[in-house]
Amino acid sequence: MATDAKRRLIVSSKTLMAFFVLLVCVFSVFVRLLNVSLPFSYDYSSYIEIIGELLTLSFREMIGVRLIFPYVIANRIIPVEFGFALFVKMLAAFIGNSAEIYAVIATLSVGLRTYVMVKLRIPFVWIALLNIYGITLWESNALRLGLAVSLLLFGLYKLRHGKTVAGWTFAALSVTFHLQNILFLAPFLAFYLIRKYMQKSVKRVVIANIAATLAMPILVYFLPSIGNQKLAFYISQTGSGSAGLTVTSVLAAIFMASALLKRKKTIGDDQSERFCMLILSAGIPSIFLLLFLTDVAVLGDRAWQVAFIILATFFTGTFPLRGQMMLPYLVLFALAFVSVVNVGVRYPLSDFFSYALPNVDPN
Repeated sequence: MATDAKRRLIVSSKTLMAFFVLLVCVFSVFVRLLNVSLPFSYDYSSYIEIIGELLTLSFREMIGVRLIFPYVIANRIIPVEFGFALFVKMLAAFIGNSAEIYAVIATLSVGLRTYVMVKLRIPFVWIALLNIYGITLWESNALRLGLAVSLLLFGLYKLRHGKTVAGWTFAALSVTFHLQNILFLAPFLAFYLIRKYMQKSVKRVVIANIAATLAMPILVYFLPSIGNQKLAFYISQTGSGSAGLTVTSVLAAIFMASALLKRKKTIGDDQSERFCMLILSAGIPSIFLLLFLTDVAVLGDRAWQVAFIILATFFTGTFPLRGQMMLPYLVLFALAFVSVVNVGVRYPLSDFFSYALPNVDPN
């Protein structure tokens, strides 16, 4: 009895410490974003303008004359997904200016993402690494995508715990904040629907993943012909230089292969491990996009960035650092380290961590 009580006390203390870390993280993000000095990041000023223009529209306009599904069209700004536009308008009822709304949205995004990580009991070092990467990419730049990924993470967390309605509701909601989530959600849905087939053996997992990989060249071939304004914009941009064989893409491929192949010949009964296998499988198309989508390099980059955060979150929240998962963990850590160095040191994307990392140079 005494041992059980001591164990419960230790677990309770760890839980309290984890949520204390969550509160500190959320508060720090909010305060930091209320004290921004321009240029701060490549996209911060653009988002302040986007939010400002959205505030000039009424709810009726957003769901009426200004809605060209799934985008809301406003003056002087790029089209934005209707979920994000409506959310900004809702916040405007309580918050006065664009900078404060930006800070609140970014804080909610980081808070939700960190909440999922805490609930999955991810080690603090991984929470720190993934949030440095995520905040630099999204909450400091691609704000819509950041909140969309956090909503998707939360939806997947709910699905992992058997909350089907809530899980798919949040996953679908995430797409209304940024359509790019479809690049991960679509293959995940496909694997989710055939999960009982895949759970029989690793051979079936391999067959399903080969089928998904072979389907990607078709997407790559027809992608430029899809009549989507945002996609047309991406195609018109010059390549980022990141597509093809790079350190990131090679490490990503090695991680995925080692994680899937290090499993037993038959998948175990652990539901969390089975779910993580679905997550890993859903990430394979994003690696393919990163490797081969050279004409739309920005899209390939972003597809992998979303997949990386999701894969790393559920992998480190599912498998312990021992035994057959040692190699995938080592590769994943190298991948996380390289990713953080790329966006924070080699090519600084924001000044959020300027006290420790180089400043952004948008010129």
